[in-house]
Amino acid sequence: MDSWAPPKGFAGRWVLSCMAGLAIGAPLATLWGLSMRPSVLAMEAGRFGALLVVVRAVGGAIAGAALGAAQAWALRRAYPDLPAAAWIGVSAAAGFAVAVSSGLVIGALARHGGAMSIAGYVVVGAVLHGVLGGVLFGIGQARVLRAVTDRRGSWPLVVTLGIMLGTLVASLRWIFGLGAMGPVSLVAGAAFGGAVEGLALGLVTGGAFRVMPPRRAN
Repeated sequence: MDSWAPPKGFAGRWVLSCMAGLAIGAPLATLWGLSMRPSVLAMEAGRFGALLVVVRAVGGAIAGAALGAAQAWALRRAYPDLPAAAWIGVSAAAGFAVAVSSGLVIGALARHGGAMSIAGYVVVGAVLHGVLGGVLFGIGQARVLRAVTDRRGSWPLVVTLGIMLGTLVASLRWIFGLGAMGPVSLVAGAAFGGAVEGLALGLVTGGAFRVMPPRRAN
């Protein structure tokens, strides 16, 4: 099992799945948020924050499910017995939880942390998103991987690094003032940012599979 390697072409398939999952999931989540904007803005002040959290949470679940579905498509090539529904489910749940928790923390910083530059919010957001994503996506997905491989201990760590790097790089457009706020621009920017984040996630995590042989490998 020490000499096991993923099937030929798996590395490219995995990177493509991460890119496609987030390039589709991020704009879908953005479209969901835009569709709910009139309802959020019409909400009375006392309920505005709660509804906004719900909208963010559902958007996170949408993005997580899209990423999980694309990743499951790639993983089944190396791990035919992977429970795809469970993988998609934990990814959607992780996306939900990351969106809620990161939104609450960033919101608290905005209210009580004093003035912070856009660059500061980008760095803090990337670190926060990376840590939360690594913990929630990484641990949840590692539990599903337990069904098909005995060696999955490094998965939360590489997911943390991949999401953190991807979020940071994808967020650079805000630092350089390239993030327009119109609906079309927001959706297009989400697709671009998702693809960049997915590329980083795929490249960083792809090497982990070389030390994660399937249980039934000869």
